[in-house]
Amino acid sequence: MRLAIALLLCFGAAACSSLGVSSKPPPVYVVFFEGPSIALTDTAKHIVDHAAAEAKASDALVQIAGQGAKSKGYNPKMAQPRMQVVEDALIADGIAADHLVRAELTTGDAKVDASGAQRVEIRLMAKPAT
Repeated sequence: MRLAIALLLCFGAAACSSLGVSSKPPPVYVVFFEGPSIALTDTAKHIVDHAAAEAKASDALVQIAGQGAKSKGYNPKMAQPRMQVVEDALIADGIAADHLVRAELTTGDAKVDASGAQRVEIRLMAKPAT
C-alpha cells in the first residue's frame, strides 16, 4: 500500500511538472522612482534590463503593474507615466510590444499606498496555452 501511494505521488508530481505547474510564483521585479521623477535611476535600469533578459530567455509575457490614477497616495498621477517609462525601456531591451500587458496594483498587492505611486512592478507570466 505504501509503495502504491509513493508511486502515485511520484506520478502526480511528474504530471504537474510536465503541465507547467510550478510551486514557485512568477518572478516580480520592483522598480522604484525617486521623488517626483519619471526617470529611471541606474539601479532601476539594471532591474529592467535583468527582467527583460529573463523574459527573453523564457519567452514570457511581461506584465507591467502600477498604481491606478484613482488610487489614494502620493501623487498617483505619476503612476501611468512611470509605467510608460518602464514599458519603453523593456521594448528598447528587445521585448516585443505584443508581449507586454499592463495592470494596476490592487489591494491584494503588497503596497497600494503612497509607495505604490513610486514603484512599478514587472511580472513574468507564462503565455496562455493556445
